[in-house]
Amino acid sequence: MRIILLGLFSALLCLALPAWAQDATPDAPGTFNISYEEVVQQTITSGGYFDTWRLVAQVGDVIVVYMRASDGLAPYVAILDPGSNQVASSAAGAVNGEVTAEWTVTQAGIYTIVATRVDDEFGSTTGSYELQVRNANPVQPTFAPEIIFQCQDFTAANVLNVDFGDDAGQTEGYRVSVYGLDGFLPVIRVYLSIANVTDCSQDESGMAGDVLTLPGGETFTVPEGDIRTAARLTFGGVERLGEVNLTIGSANSAPGRYVLVIEGLNVGTTQDVDTIRVSSGPLAAGSPVLVYMVRAANSRVDPYMESFTLDGSVLVCDDAGRRTCLSQVPAFRDAALLFADGTDLIGSRFDAGLQIAPIYDAPLQINSSSFGGNTAGFYALVFIGQLPITNP
Repeated sequence: MRIILLGLFSALLCLALPAWAQDATPDAPGTFNISYEEVVQQTITSGGYFDTWRLVAQVGDVIVVYMRASDGLAPYVAILDPGSNQVASSAAGAVNGEVTAEWTVTQAGIYTIVATRVDDEFGSTTGSYELQVRNANPVQPTFAPEIIFQCQDFTAANVLNVDFGDDAGQTEGYRVSVYGLDGFLPVIRVYLSIANVTDCSQDESGMAGDVLTLPGGETFTVPEGDIRTAARLTFGGVERLGEVNLTIGSANSAPGRYVLVIEGLNVGTTQDVDTIRVSSGPLAAGSPVLVYMVRAANSRVDPYMESFTLDGSVLVCDDAGRRTCLSQVPAFRDAALLFADGTDLIGSRFDAGLQIAPIYDAPLQINSSSFGGNTAGFYALVFIGQLPITNP
C-alpha cells in the first residue's frame, strides 16, 4: 500500500504553533513533547488525522518509535530530522496493529515524530494509539571492565563485551551461543537494561552435536556429557529489551579460543544500520578478533560491515576475503554451523568480515547493514577470538 504524506507535510508547514506548544482542540492535529522511555496516548480523528511529537536527541542516539493502535485505527509513523526532512518511516499498519520506525541520529537537535493513520488525510480510519520512544544506544556503559566476574558459584575471566540496542525490525528472539576450543570454558552473562535483569549461564543444554566448521576448514563438534565446552542463552520479546550487554568469559580463567554466535539480528533496506560496541576484557586486551556478518538461512541480505577504529580510520568489508576487505580476514564461505536442533548457518561468498583488536577501555563501534541498502533480512554475528595464557 502506498503511503501518501504530501498533504500531511504541507499541513505541518502551515501550522502556526510555537515550539513545544500543545493543541487543546480535540478534532485538530496536536503538537506535544516526548522523552525517551515515555509512554503516551492520543487519538486520531477525522479532523485531527495526525499528531507531532518533539524529541530532543543527541548524535549517536538510535531513536526507536513504537505506535500501537486500537479502536479501529490503522497506524503509521514517521521521523523527521531537525530540518523537517523525513528520515525514517514505518510500514503501513493493520487496523489495531503496531508499527515501528528507527533512525540513528547524526545531527543533534529536535526530531519530530509524526503519528498518523495509513494514507494520512486520504485515509479513513480513526481511533486511539499509544506511542513509546526509546533510545536503543544509550551512551552510559552498564558494566565496568572488570578482570574477573562472578557467575553463580564460580568466577570467570572477562574476555569480550558486546553491547547493542533493540531493533525496530526485530520479530524474533536472540540466541547467543559460545563454543570453547583448546580448553576455553564458555560463560555468558547478559544484562537487559529495560528490566534491570542480569543472568549468567554456563548451560550447554541442547548443544551436544552442534558442528562448527571454521574458516580454513577446522571442524569442532560439541561432545555429549557435562564437560562445559559450550554455553547458550536464548531470550525473546527483544523488540523492547532496550540495551543488551553481553559479557563472554572463561570459567576459572582457562585460556583457549572461543566462537561467539549471536542469531536473530535483522537489517532492513535503505538506511537501516545496526550498531554494536565491542570491547575486550583486560586479560584479552588487544588480542585479534575476527567478526563476521553471516546471512541466515533463506535470508536475502547482502552483508556489509564498517568498524571505526581508535585512530579514527574506518575499516569496511563487503565480501570477506575479497574486494574492500583486509587480506588477513579469511573468507567465511567455506565455514558453517550445523546446530543439533536442525537449523544451520552456512557461510557464503557474500558474508562480510573484519579483524579488530578491541581493548577494554575504548569500545570499538561496528555497523552492520546491507550493501548499497538494497537487500534486507536476518543475519548472525560470529566472533572468533582467544584468551591468551595469563596469570590473573
